[in-house]
Amino acid sequence: RPHRLFVSYRRRAPARPAGEDGSPPSGPGTTGGVCCYELGGLRIPGQSSSSASGRSGSGSGSSARPPVVSARHDVDGRDCASSALAGGVAPPPRPPAAWLGAPNGDEGEDEDGDAARPGFAVARPDGVHLYSSAERVGLVPVDGAKVAMCSLPPPPVVYLRRPLRPPPSGAETDGADSAGAAGAAGGGPPPSPSAVPGSGASYTLVTTSDAKSNRDVLDVYDGTNRLVGFHALLSPGHRALRCAGVASRPVVEDGDVVRGGRSSAVVLTSGGSIVTLTERATPDKVDLLLQKNLYAAAISLAYSDPQSYRPRDVVDLYRRHAEHLYRRGDYAGSMDRYVLTIGSLEPSHVVFRFLDAPRVRLAARYLTALRDAGLAAPVHDELLRTILLKIGDGEAAAGIAPA
Repeated sequence: RPHRLFVSYRRRAPARPAGEDGSPPSGPGTTGGVCCYELGGLRIPGQSSSSASGRSGSGSGSSARPPVVSARHDVDGRDCASSALAGGVAPPPRPPAAWLGAPNGDEGEDEDGDAARPGFAVARPDGVHLYSSAERVGLVPVDGAKVAMCSLPPPPVVYLRRPLRPPPSGAETDGADSAGAAGAAGGGPPPSPSAVPGSGASYTLVTTSDAKSNRDVLDVYDGTNRLVGFHALLSPGHRALRCAGVASRPVVEDGDVVRGGRSSAVVLTSGGSIVTLTERATPDKVDLLLQKNLYAAAISLAYSDPQSYRPRDVVDLYRRHAEHLYRRGDYAGSMDRYVLTIGSLEPSHVVFRFLDAPRVRLAARYLTALRDAGLAAPVHDELLRTILLKIGDGEAAAGIAPA
């Protein structure tokens, strides 16, 4: 995989005298932009110092071997006002290959997918612009005059109990059983505790100047779930100068996680103080998101933290999300979540909610998924056959033998 180097630059254009065609003179200005260099794995062979000094030289000097620049992509033609307003974006989590079930240790890396992911961010007056290696891929609307920004690196995650994959049909089993099943599928035991980068969220800290209060504002933006996770004002008389992101490693003792890793942001202010913002524990963040009915974000966080949430816990969040959508009248969306609970939730709890005429097709969809998972009882097959005949799908009903 090629290495990528993002560069934001600013050049001062010299003053231009009046042209012969009568064009007015122009004063000095600035130009710049953002570009990405793709650095290949090959290296240019350099010339040693002994060769350069002549054939009679006996010294053994080291050669300079710069990386090969295979391509340059200009992703933006606007300059960056300050180096404090640009920085790299932490990559998404990449679990071990054994948890993904990839053969021969192949993690299934998709270079095309990597090229489309944000790798660099620049804060501009209209917001934070996100860039991939080839183009601008997003804009985070953040108001106010930008002072500084930084990306918070995700802490390492320890995968001890279960693979990082969607809950299987038999998700009622605990985490240890799931891990054992994954190891058996891969032809060997599950891997020993290991830490890999990633916590399921990509955070960016942006400091802005609020004109109304004449104070600087700290905003932490969750790029994975696309929401503002934290908002605060600095104390009066304190201005943000620089900020940086750090991450702590998890603590593992006797095969158990004692304390998970956390992402933190450090802000240096003009008042001589250092402000530290530390990520909350995953259960606390999930509870806050559930209180705001942000179920999709809560499931994403819970699913990405195998240290705190077993498969049965994630499936229970799917059930709560399904019931929330059902109460709102989004029956199709509710069924999408109920299908993910197959194997852990009693089927009658779901089917009886969708047996009336407007929603009976959704009941047929659930029973079909239950049958495909090999968990359908004869009564479920008979009910599915009856529903298919009722909605006029005789061909599908003929494929189900009567009980």
